[in-house]
Amino acid sequence: MIRKILQVLPILLLLSCGGDISSLDETVENIIEENTGQEVDAAMKVGVSLGLFSVSINQDGEVEVAVTLETPAIPTPLGGFSVFVEGSAEFPNKKTLTLAMPGQTWIYDLNDQPFAVDLNDVDAIVSGDGKGNLTIEINDDRVNPKAEPRFKTADTNTTIVMNTPNITVQTREIGRSANGAPIKVTQIGQGPRAVVLVGGMHAGFAPGTVAVAEKALDYFSTHGQDVPSNVSLYIIPTANPDSVNGGVEMVNGRINGNGVDINRNWDCNWASTAEWRNTAINPGTAVFSEPETQALRDFFLDIQPEAVIFWEARGELVVPGRCNQFHSDSQRLASVYGANSGYKFGYITGYAITGDVADWLDKQGIAAIAILLSNYTADDWNRNLHGLQDVLADVSR
Repeated sequence: MIRKILQVLPILLLLSCGGDISSLDETVENIIEENTGQEVDAAMKVGVSLGLFSVSINQDGEVEVAVTLETPAIPTPLGGFSVFVEGSAEFPNKKTLTLAMPGQTWIYDLNDQPFAVDLNDVDAIVSGDGKGNLTIEINDDRVNPKAEPRFKTADTNTTIVMNTPNITVQTREIGRSANGAPIKVTQIGQGPRAVVLVGGMHAGFAPGTVAVAEKALDYFSTHGQDVPSNVSLYIIPTANPDSVNGGVEMVNGRINGNGVDINRNWDCNWASTAEWRNTAINPGTAVFSEPETQALRDFFLDIQPEAVIFWEARGELVVPGRCNQFHSDSQRLASVYGANSGYKFGYITGYAITGDVADWLDKQGIAAIAILLSNYTADDWNRNLHGLQDVLADVSR
């Protein structure tokens, strides 16, 4: 029975790639040459794995039978069945690899360092051996000659020079405060999935929340490669500019020009009386009575973000939004952010929180968390960078 299968498999293999393996070679070569500007000679083969056996055929019509310990996914009487493609293309004595993509150019400097680059759309790895030699290895089980690989990420050992003049960094005004100060947002990238970072809800009260947002703005503006291509990162360093001149850990550092704490003015459990540490604080005359909350509300609803992160102080906690009940997306966002940043999962207790922005976002089905920094003036930058990088990677998947 196995002999009959081996007689039929070459025919199946030819059919799986349109009957012409040489066309697959040419397709791979064209893709690589278009992306790298280098002529290559790709050696490809197409095969199937059946139980413990794999059978492949190359462009010369040669059939190879091998024993494999891998068990593919589709069950048959002899085991699993799948189709695979393997091959490689070598670039001898290369010192740099330049890849032009829509919106940016990536220049990989080998610099005697081994490195690897993943490819989108094709299961493949580009690797340098540290001696100036570059290899593209393809191992794709879909046999898809129309796939178009796009280089995306590099190993941590890579020395990379990023030429990103086309990374989009745009700043605009989304509204004005009660005193007429502009509320600005900067967008980095143009992907369809939005992530929003917000500092300065209580800018004078906790200036560290502005500092960390400004550091995030500086970092991602100059490290555009850290923003995935399918993500737009929006950063609002100071959501409540009227509070900037207020005192640290003082009520006047929390309120806007109308004397309202804008993080008590949102439509989740809003009440006409509100508290901060058992001290009465003005929540506004009604939900969204304040120009700051109106501007932020309209902005959030317009872009429909995948994740919103607020920085507040203090407590070293990551607090998921919730409006009377838990929303799984906010809890998941909290776990992603907290995993490598060191912020513990928790909630503010001891007094009622009313009209909170993260809770309102959660009510809208938008994942939102508040990061309570270690103190009022600290930015905890390294910890927050880890959390942000993890969230961006998670949202991009």
